[in-house]
Amino acid sequence: MQKTFIYSVILLLFPMFFFGQNKKKIELAPLYKMGELKAVNRDLKIALQDGVVFHGLNDSTFDAVYCRPFNFFAKDSVRRIHAIQYISHPDFTWKILRDERNAMFEREIANPPDPNGWFTLKLVIDKNTIKAFINNAEEPSLIVDKLNNRSKGQIGIFTSDGSGGDFKTMKVNATN
Repeated sequence: MQKTFIYSVILLLFPMFFFGQNKKKIELAPLYKMGELKAVNRDLKIALQDGVVFHGLNDSTFDAVYCRPFNFFAKDSVRRIHAIQYISHPDFTWKILRDERNAMFEREIANPPDPNGWFTLKLVIDKNTIKAFINNAEEPSLIVDKLNNRSKGQIGIFTSDGSGGDFKTMKVNATN
């Protein structure tokens, strides 16, 4: 009886090692100090928030979700809908998406955080959709259909067109 119980527990737990999530917390400052971060068209420096790159094939082909904090509390409602954006370079830049599919891949953030403070951005990426959650909100601030069929690639951090951005920690939970 005891052997059967032990074997049952092993059989129940064994698949979790292969089909569970791989969790990794990436501290950016130590990586920078060790020369392990690569900057593309930017200077890096350690500072005490803008976006995450994923499914990257190279420095010019990637997907990203980023925030525009200067639009969080804009008086103009049109500017507020530009608070969070999904892009897929090189085919779908923010400019192309805004010109051809206005407001389909960017949204206003309900209950936006302090634009001058730290906030969290959680991305849930599956085969067809991307969901972005700000500060552990239960509802996504952005939910969009993916603009390509890439399902793997490099991960990085992103700031757009000369704008700044501060990043502290990146946590990656990958489903096998």
